[in-house]
Amino acid sequence: MRFDLVSDVHQDIGWRGRPLGTGECDTLVLPGDVGNRVGVTAGVVAALAGKYRDVVFVDGNHEFYSSSGALDRTRDLLADAFPVNVHYLDRGGLFRVGDTAFAGANGWYHFQAPRGGSFGAQSGWWSGRSNDARLVFPGGDPRQALDRWEESKRTLFRQLETARDDPAVEHVVVLTHSVPHPGGLVDGYEPASSGAFYNGLFDEAKDAGGELLDKVRVWCFGHTHHPAFFRDRSLGRDIWFVANPRGYGHERHNPRRNRTIAVDVEGPGY
Repeated sequence: MRFDLVSDVHQDIGWRGRPLGTGECDTLVLPGDVGNRVGVTAGVVAALAGKYRDVVFVDGNHEFYSSSGALDRTRDLLADAFPVNVHYLDRGGLFRVGDTAFAGANGWYHFQAPRGGSFGAQSGWWSGRSNDARLVFPGGDPRQALDRWEESKRTLFRQLETARDDPAVEHVVVLTHSVPHPGGLVDGYEPASSGAFYNGLFDEAKDAGGELLDKVRVWCFGHTHHPAFFRDRSLGRDIWFVANPRGYGHERHNPRRNRTIAVDVEGPGY
């Protein structure tokens, strides 16, 4: 199976009136940060759903920038606005196409990024410097973000268990908005800032015994606005990690930034 991938569409940050280039696969994978307001995200996702048979979606932190802390209410509004062929994985459901299942959740962060320093350094950077601490979690209490990380972990692990135990599922594609693997972190920034980008859920799944990852072939993510394409062989086989962020309109991190890429579940490449 092949699917199209793009994250961090950020339609309301430098892209107004400029369409996203789309591919020819039947399924689009969309790992969050479509817009800063419910109306923007809902409108862009609905337009993309008109071009694809299925859109698989997890929310990003920017989806909640106008929420004033009411994250669950914002999710309800998005779910109500999305067309029926949009599969919102944060709401708890695994989505399957043939022998391939899609599992995912936002991911958030747990302030334990490698090379980021102590928990206190990472959570302190987030509280003092991150827009999320003002716009998504008013008051900047890192415990609120940790609660959402725990929620994402529970949601994703339940989905992975379901896929693992389903004999009809041969391949699993995972989506998180934030970065699941140290290989997706970007050098050149303050070390403590990595705590606001990294969820560590790949290692969490390995620490839970590794069998949750038995069928995982590809893990898609975004959040950093830098493209990524690498594999992990620590479980004795390849798990590919892929990011194709559009980013803000003025950024130039990704040479393919204004179009989707096609990813093959059985041998990722584009």
